[in-house]
Amino acid sequence: MNKAARVSHLFEGNVLQQVKEMFVKKLHRNKGLSNDCFGIESDHVLWSWFYKNIFHKIEMQFSENIKPIFVMYMHAVVPFQVHSDDYWHKEKNLPGKPFVSFLIPISVDNDLEQTHKASTIVFNETKLDGEKSNNALQYYDSFLSHCDKTKLKQITIKEKFDWSVGDLIYWDSCLQHTSSDFQKFSSKQSLVGHTYIV
Repeated sequence: MNKAARVSHLFEGNVLQQVKEMFVKKLHRNKGLSNDCFGIESDHVLWSWFYKNIFHKIEMQFSENIKPIFVMYMHAVVPFQVHSDDYWHKEKNLPGKPFVSFLIPISVDNDLEQTHKASTIVFNETKLDGEKSNNALQYYDSFLSHCDKTKLKQITIKEKFDWSVGDLIYWDSCLQHTSSDFQKFSSKQSLVGHTYIV
C-alpha cells in the first residue's frame, strides 16, 4: 500500500474524551518509553463499545476487511524514535499481513486548543538502507531534534501531519515514522492502533 493519509474531523472531541476517560478508568496502565499506555485487543470486554464508537468509522474508510491488532489511549511525555509498526503483526503471530497503523489526536498538554502543536511524520522508506538525497536531517532543528541523525540521513519525508482534534491519521504499518519533538509542549494525548488483513 505504501500510503499515508488523513481523514479530517472524523471524530467529535467529546467522544474522544469519553474514550480516554473509559480507558484510563477501566484499564491497566502499561509503560512504553515512560509514556502511559492503556490498550485493548478485540477479545477485551470493552471492544464492542470501542468498535461502536470508534473502530467502525475507521474500517469504513477502507475497502479491505481490516482487523485490529490492538488499540490504545496514550498519554505521551517522551517522543518516539523513528520506527515501523509491522513487527506487531509478527509478534502476535497473526494470520495475513500487517495493514495500517492509525492515530487520532485528542489534545496536547490536555488542552484541545493546543493540539496543533504536535505532529506525526511518515517517511517514504520501509527500512534504513543507506543515505538518501534530500533526507530528513534538514528538519532536525525544526521538529526532529529527538531523532538519531544517522537514521534521519537514510529517510525522506512522505507526509508531515500536524495534529487536529478528531482527525484520523493513518499510514502503511511498514513505513518508518516518528512523532515531532516536544520542544513546544510537555505531553500529548491520542488514540493509537494497529491493524492487519487476512
